[in-house]
This record gives sequence, structure tokens and C-alpha cells, in this order.
Amino acid sequence: MTIISFLKMYLGMLVVFLALDAVWLGLVAKNMYQKGIGHLMTENIVWAAAGVFYLLYLVGIWYFAIRSSESLLQSMANGAALGVLCYATYDLTNWATLREWPAYIVAGDLLWGAFITAVCAGVGYFISQM
Repeated sequence: MTIISFLKMYLGMLVVFLALDAVWLGLVAKNMYQKGIGHLMTENIVWAAAGVFYLLYLVGIWYFAIRSSESLLQSMANGAALGVLCYATYDLTNWATLREWPAYIVAGDLLWGAFITAVCAGVGYFISQM
């Protein structure tokens, strides 16, 4: 894979991930998070930390879900597994260590992590095959 093809794939995944996550965080799950963990949430998002997450996570999707996949379906399955693993690391650690971390947040985040990572892996694989 050339650097140009990698950048095309990466930018395609970035656009899709940011768009989907904006809908999830801003519309779909906003009330779920506010109700369940609003007391833990900051009023001032640390955009640098969010940006580093997005940039690194997409490299992880490429490395673990796309790079060695031989089909679109395989990359999406790998992406779903990676999404569950990564989102579980965050949510299950919080559930285990924080006093008020609701189980429904864990369930919602694991499903979301699987979905968004599978979609982005599929998009990345598709672009990489062009």
C-alpha cells in the first residue's frame, strides 16, 4: 500500500467515523449519557484528547481489521471484534472501578463500538481495494 492510498483510505475512514460518532454522541445517545453519567461529564471537552483518540483508533482499525483481511466481510468482522474489545476496555474498567457506571451504558457502548468500527473497517477496506 502506498502512502497516497493509505491517506485516501485513512481520510475516508476519518470522515465516516466522525460523522457517525457526531450523530451518536450528539443525537442518539446524548440523553443516555446525560442520564447515566452526566454527573461525571465535563462541560468543556478536551478536544486534543478526543482528536488523539480518533487519529490513533483509525490506525488501529487499519492495522488490526483491514491490513490482513482478504475480503470486505472479513475486515468488517475484524472491525466489530476490535470495536467490542476496545470499547469494553473503557466501559468495563469504568464499570468495575467507578461507583455509578450503569450497565446499560456498557451495553450501548459495546454495541456502538462494534458497529462503528465494523463500518469504518468496511469503508477502509473498500477504499483500499480501489
